[in-house]
Amino acid sequence: MIQQGIHHFQHGDIDSAIPLLQGVIKNEPNNEEANYILGVCKFRKKQFAEAERFFSKVVSINNAHYNAQYYLGLALERQNRKKEEFISQYRIALALKPDFKEAKKKLETWNVVQPVREQSPAKPDLEKLRETGKLIYEGKRRIRSFSFLFVLMFISLSLFLFAWYIASTEDANEMAIFALYMIVTFLVIFVSIILQSYYTRYTFYQKRIDFTAGVLFRKKRSLWLFQVEDTWITRTPFNLITGDATVHVKATGLETVSGKSAARGGHFRITGLGNYKSIGKLWKEVRDAGLVERRAMKNWFV
Repeated sequence: MIQQGIHHFQHGDIDSAIPLLQGVIKNEPNNEEANYILGVCKFRKKQFAEAERFFSKVVSINNAHYNAQYYLGLALERQNRKKEEFISQYRIALALKPDFKEAKKKLETWNVVQPVREQSPAKPDLEKLRETGKLIYEGKRRIRSFSFLFVLMFISLSLFLFAWYIASTEDANEMAIFALYMIVTFLVIFVSIILQSYYTRYTFYQKRIDFTAGVLFRKKRSLWLFQVEDTWITRTPFNLITGDATVHVKATGLETVSGKSAARGGHFRITGLGNYKSIGKLWKEVRDAGLVERRAMKNWFV
């Protein structure tokens, strides 16, 4: 139900999202994600008192949720509450996220001067910021997930059998050459599947996903969960054959495992790690970790 609510919310259909999110909260009153998104829906419908109630709930669950702190300040301001009340929320949001431009702009609008530190702040510990967390899972792509190549093999075999039947009474030498050609094609496709399956590997940490692929030219990429902008799951007709699905992740920037910078923006695909149900669990974890401020995955495969 919450996935449907999020889907409607992301596509601007707030009226459809609200009853679904209310149903989730009725069964799970402390669902952080549902409370936050429902608060945003109420805020956009200018129901600021109700929005305040949901944002307050989120803050009580997770006081480090800087977006909820900021929206709570907005809801208080729109209700003409005391200046000290909503300014306090903007201060908290900015303290939690020092580069929070919206919160900083709000404080500047109200001519609120942030306290100046007597000492310059220490340099951030980059190594600590890039801690991957615990290793969750490591594995390779399943052979059966190469559905397109399997279909290609099936078509090739069907053509071979059809040609064999048609040419069974024709020249034997020509038929032998054709049979050899089909066998070689079949073997090339089959070996390609085996090699791609073996060399395509995923490593999941709590805060990062490493992806390795390629046979002759190896390619390694890393996706940090704080880079996630959007994620979705697809299931093509080929996936129906193999019983799996593909998780897509749109990221602000993908980088190589060695740490070299990559081009801004990127599309990351994860497939072949299990059946549709397990891939669905993975997608939910990536979505929640990347888009709902947790920034770390749980043991989704257990």
